[in-house]
Amino acid sequence: MVRSLSLALSLVPLLTLAGCSLENGYLTDIREQNFTEIFDIAGAETDIVFFADNSSSMQRELVKLGQTFESFLDHINDANPRWRIITVTGDDGCSTAGVLAQDTPNVVDLFGQGILTRPQDGNSDEWGLFMVRQAVLKSAPGLCNEGFMRPGANLHVIFLSDEADTSPGYEAGGRYWQDYVTAIVAAKGDAEKVRFSAIVGPSNGSCQDADPGLGYIDAVNASGGEVLSICSDWTDDIEILADASIQQDTFPLQHEPFVETIGIRVNSEDRLEGWTYDLDSNSVIITEGIPSGRDEVVVSYRGYLTVVVEEGAEE
Repeated sequence: MVRSLSLALSLVPLLTLAGCSLENGYLTDIREQNFTEIFDIAGAETDIVFFADNSSSMQRELVKLGQTFESFLDHINDANPRWRIITVTGDDGCSTAGVLAQDTPNVVDLFGQGILTRPQDGNSDEWGLFMVRQAVLKSAPGLCNEGFMRPGANLHVIFLSDEADTSPGYEAGGRYWQDYVTAIVAAKGDAEKVRFSAIVGPSNGSCQDADPGLGYIDAVNASGGEVLSICSDWTDDIEILADASIQQDTFPLQHEPFVETIGIRVNSEDRLEGWTYDLDSNSVIITEGIPSGRDEVVVSYRGYLTVVVEEGAEE
């Protein structure tokens, strides 16, 4: 949600015009003015896919995720988002728990059962990227995940595995994972609304009980998500994944600003750096310390305001 305030510049006469035109009996004035826009991230819709590697070595970690899920939800609900969640363990991409929402009865139990549901094909346990691609494609009307992926919602994909992704194509190495990421983003329709995170083995191979989460980590890095080490007590950091589920880094402005006048505050803290302005979308993009669902972002700037007044009317 965005609230907008505009204040006439005290040092600029109100009738100072950058341009005017007469059209259909109305005079259009363009005036230089101050604007303040307030963005409340709380309440943002978020759709979350949990991929759970169901190989035999993962059973303890799956149980831990089920036990931690209530804390994950509590943290998200503190920001009051409208969330939907699916659990994916098989290569058909169909959720093993249905489409979960805030009003789903016994949601914690259903989630725990869902992530422990083994796929019919035991050879596809580590096909995380493939399964998630299938899951989002099958969110279309009439398919098994219908109603999960909403047009305006953020999409957060969370992988849990103790091995690298082995989706079809991984044998070729390189950037095979990019094809899956591209397909998932295309299904969503907006790359800025897609984020990948993972609980996997570290990329440096420092974990004795898990292989590096290659493929998953690549997708996370490409989207600015979060990586938790499966070799640590990651349940203590589950709120990091909850915050990543409701982050917002792009803030569309209602008027085109004079870029040098833009000021940004997050929770009353001035952000002098760590952001950019994108002319094509007329948006401020925060690149460091991205706000989460409980934050308030204030963008102030100077720009032009178009005012339409009836021809001959006095102001």
